[in-house]
Amino acid sequence: MNVARAAAVAGLLLAAAGCLSGGRPPTAASSYELSETLDLRTGSYRRRFLLHVPPEVPTSRALPLVVVLHGAFSTARDMEAWTGWSALADREGLVVLYPEGIGLLGYLQHWNAGHCCGRAVQKGWDDIAFLDAAIDGVCASLNIDASRIYMVGLSNGGMLTYRYATERTARLAACAVVCGAIGSRNDADEPVWTLPVPSLPLPVLILHGDADLTVPYDGGVPIDRKSGRRYSPVSEAVAFWRAVNGCGPEPQREDSIPGGMEEAWWTDPSGTREVRLCRLRGWGHQWPGGSFTAALSPEHPLHAFEAAPFIWEFLRRHRAD
Repeated sequence: MNVARAAAVAGLLLAAAGCLSGGRPPTAASSYELSETLDLRTGSYRRRFLLHVPPEVPTSRALPLVVVLHGAFSTARDMEAWTGWSALADREGLVVLYPEGIGLLGYLQHWNAGHCCGRAVQKGWDDIAFLDAAIDGVCASLNIDASRIYMVGLSNGGMLTYRYATERTARLAACAVVCGAIGSRNDADEPVWTLPVPSLPLPVLILHGDADLTVPYDGGVPIDRKSGRRYSPVSEAVAFWRAVNGCGPEPQREDSIPGGMEEAWWTDPSGTREVRLCRLRGWGHQWPGGSFTAALSPEHPLHAFEAAPFIWEFLRRHRAD
């Protein structure tokens, strides 16, 4: 491993442990492998995240940071394995942070997105503060370009991405949500939980399968499980972010993968603010990439599709002011 890189990762391990974990050093492999698991504490809970630093990057170069949030009952390592973000980071020269939700004995991790999910919401876990602390620790220890911090979330992680994007809009340059709802309620008599309207614009990319049985594309209760929770449709997320970004009502459209993905996008009059929706035809509630799309028949329009590089092409076009 490059000596400068090893020193940078070692410094991050020690700095993050000292700044965020009350001085308790984490256990790290002596080889300083690309992905390291760190501990930090927010509130009364010990929190963890996985960090990926690309090899052979000069320490003088400020790198983009992509924060990638797993879905409910998943893990940071699952998200790294499924999505290919770490391999992409090595090719593109960016840092990837995979925060870990709170679970039980290392299982059933999930997030408090305000309206979902489960115990995280009931206990009021402050996942906004956790993400702040994790991002602060990385930025304090590595040379991160503060104008190029992005967030990507899957399912419950996508719901938290929406929440973080509204409560900490100035920290992000853009975000992407995969099969996550912008709001939900437990039953028809309960008011829908709503996000605060941010004072700043933020480019947003939404990918959602129209065969999603867990968080239905058109909203409503899950089809694949016994649950009375009613999710908001994708159209509400689009309308919310269109208003935030001052986008016009009429989208541009493209059948970018015939039979597989339809894109619609809205921009503001200057063309700098963007909301983009990708409707994945016949796709369910899982990450659109990796082994999931590789397992499709070669004739399937989404065979071997990889969402991570597609999302990165959208994110990389945007910088925070």
